[in-house]
Amino acid sequence: MLAGGIGLQNGSLVQEDGMLWISDCHAGQAGGACSIQEGDVKQTGTGEIFFDACSSEGVGGGLCAFSRGSVKLMGKSVFQHCVAGMSGAALYSIAPTTVASSTIIDTTIRSQVSFFVRSSLVMQNVSISGTLQQPFQALAREINITQPPNCSLLADGCQFTATSLQVPPPLCSQGTGVVNLTTDGQSMIGCEKCPQGFMQLMDAKSEACRPCPASAQICEPARVKMRPGYMVTIRSSINDLSPPRRCAAPKACPGRSLPDERSSMCAEGYAGGGCLHCDGTTHAAADGQSLSCTKCGDGRDSLPMEMAYLTAKMLGIFTIALLGGFTQKDEETTTSSILLNQLMAFSAAGLVAVGAAADTTAARADETLGGALQTARQVLAVSQADLGLTSFECILSSAGRASSMGVAQVLSTALPTLVMLSAGMRYPYLALVAGSNCFLPGFAASLGKFVVVVPDVEVEETGEKSQLVMPDLPQGFTVTTGVMFFGGLILLCFAAVGVGWSYLAVMTKESPTPAHVSYLRSAFNPDHSAAEVERMVRKMLFRLLPVLLPVGAYPASHMACASILLVLVLVIFVHIKPYREMWLNHVEIALVTIALLMVFMAKWLLSRDVEGTEGSAVDVFLLGTLASLGFTVAIGLTASLLWFLFGERQGRELLEDL
Repeated sequence: MLAGGIGLQNGSLVQEDGMLWISDCHAGQAGGACSIQEGDVKQTGTGEIFFDACSSEGVGGGLCAFSRGSVKLMGKSVFQHCVAGMSGAALYSIAPTTVASSTIIDTTIRSQVSFFVRSSLVMQNVSISGTLQQPFQALAREINITQPPNCSLLADGCQFTATSLQVPPPLCSQGTGVVNLTTDGQSMIGCEKCPQGFMQLMDAKSEACRPCPASAQICEPARVKMRPGYMVTIRSSINDLSPPRRCAAPKACPGRSLPDERSSMCAEGYAGGGCLHCDGTTHAAADGQSLSCTKCGDGRDSLPMEMAYLTAKMLGIFTIALLGGFTQKDEETTTSSILLNQLMAFSAAGLVAVGAAADTTAARADETLGGALQTARQVLAVSQADLGLTSFECILSSAGRASSMGVAQVLSTALPTLVMLSAGMRYPYLALVAGSNCFLPGFAASLGKFVVVVPDVEVEETGEKSQLVMPDLPQGFTVTTGVMFFGGLILLCFAAVGVGWSYLAVMTKESPTPAHVSYLRSAFNPDHSAAEVERMVRKMLFRLLPVLLPVGAYPASHMACASILLVLVLVIFVHIKPYREMWLNHVEIALVTIALLMVFMAKWLLSRDVEGTEGSAVDVFLLGTLASLGFTVAIGLTASLLWFLFGERQGRELLEDL
């Protein structure tokens, strides 16, 4: 059968107006819908012609024109679900062919050519779609297309091939990119599916495939997912990606997927290059640690509670510490103040271990474990006078002020100063010593945030390019002046404790012993009167550790320093037992041992996290045990402290009655 629908031997097919619909026709040789042997095909601009579900065992599944005249489809033509056994699934023509506005749908199977023209092919506006997972192909001696062909609805692209080719780059779909090749005198332009290792993430754009980022975990033609701990920056377009950056805080870079998560490559609350900064609209820098952002409360409603909690905690801790200097007789101290010092020292070390464990992949993936660790963290932070429910920057934000680390530093210094002044008028030296014991570690840690140094690593195909940056260095400071100023203040804090406290504890010989001196040495044997200096330095070091050596950037160094420090403290206390009362030595040794165990567990968890292993039953057990230890010990010490404090108050009242 020569034609399945309309067959003309000696005549032309002319459509001046109206609509012609030819469907479900089949030809044995050529022209499934229409076959023209010697005439022309002419369609005016107002006509519409549909070739629907027609097929041919030979050529021209839709329209076949063997004439050497011309084919001019100047109206609307639609080739839908047309199939040919050999070539020209939609159109086969020997004559010069012009197509003004054409829609081509699913005309390609088994890699057939959809449009086959032995002469010239001119197309003005063409839109192609298909679901058969085969590229659309047009082959002619000459092809001229005035507007970019729309191939964005084709999953596998399109190809236009001719000896003379004048075709603008087509609009490609996601996963396909523009290709322009010339081989053996034939030129081809089109959209081809991106090969392995390449991607094209824009839709309906004339874009070529580009190499996937070096640190991509998943690299598909239409999707790229970064490895956790890495991020890229979108530059001029979503296809134009910066070299990947390894995030100094891995938790800030969860490994986003493009193009779906193009709004931000950072985790919630983080922003900027390398996700080193906080999203100021909802989050602020956390107190007591670097490269960590905390969610702020909603507006001014949260401000009274935050301020009340922080002020009450500062006053409570300072008052208990102050009572340690008031003794009923010379060289006697209150047990509650000793337990407070032990609690603050244990909590400083426990926060390092719990904070490191909370940063592991296993903890972030399990909401229950993550919540338990955060609860333990909050309980441990209760004994640190400067750590509130959120952060000082959040307090500024809640008050309607622009949050800044510098202003937050002023606020975090002003509040403890006011608390110390409340007792300083009557007991200046005692207020200064007890206040420094409560607030100086946090003050030194807050200064350390300005000079923290982290690696900024760009990952390229040839390797990694790394430089050190100081993300929180205030404006107006150079690296040198910043290190000299803030580093000098930190050293001054250590000098004030190391030299000043040691001098007071060892060299003061007054009788009766001044309250501020009694506060420092009354709990210890005369040979170890400066032991409180060690504990103060220990607290300051543990508070500085998460700031100067963030666990995300320096996991091995962070945990090694914590382990070495605790081992040294344990050896010292086991050897000298400085407390006058032996049970207090046992308590201190037990607390240091538990803190060391927590650090070892966190170190083991971090080592597995670095290796990229998934959370196992052992990981879950260790995370739960670590959270339980921190929570239980902190609660137990706090309860003991309050018990002794209540008993001491009753004892003072009885003495006053006598």
